[in-house]
Amino acid sequence: PNGIAYDSIRFHITTNDISYYNSLSLPLYHKAYIQVCRGLMIAAVCLGFFGAILVLVGMKCTKIGGSKITKACLTILSGIHFILSGLCCMTACSIYAHKITTDFFDPIFVAQKFELGAALFIGWAGSVLCIPGGLIFCLSLPEGFNIKAKYSYSRAA
Repeated sequence: PNGIAYDSIRFHITTNDISYYNSLSLPLYHKAYIQVCRGLMIAAVCLGFFGAILVLVGMKCTKIGGSKITKACLTILSGIHFILSGLCCMTACSIYAHKITTDFFDPIFVAQKFELGAALFIGWAGSVLCIPGGLIFCLSLPEGFNIKAKYSYSRAA
């Protein structure tokens, strides 16, 4: 078969349009605020994951984790993880949104302008849910649990 359509299809199939990129140095090409946002979001995901693992171990219905005091300490630690995760996520979303809005309203900025997308709003909503959730975990102590440290003090002779 010959014709313009066949030649066009054969040209598009045989065209090699693959460019070479060094995958190890590619993330270094991004601007600093993108690197900061990426690091904060990775930290938020890691803190949230470890907070979820700690709260699963610290629940009363699980058999692992030890005594009530140990489980309460694990629950408090998971609450701290969730609070830090929410703060990291909120900071990353806010930094990125600030950069988008300053570029959008800058009349001198001539490159492509972006708008706030659904991902930023989902990030803010998730962080707003993580922070009070972490506070609830930090404040959910069993009856009679006291956080006071038990130090013994002996006077020097």
